[in-house]
Amino acid sequence: MPKVYQIGSSLKDPKNAKDLDLLVISDKPVDICIYTPEEWSM
Repeated sequence: MPKVYQIGSSLKDPKNAKDLDLLVISDKPVDICIYTPEEWSM
């Protein structure tokens, strides 16, 4: 069953947290990918 992985601001500079909070749904562990809001909307 797919799990939801939250990739949060704790991994990067806190001042950029708004750009780094992602939810990733996958059936296996995923590599951490950082997207900007513009990339995420595509």
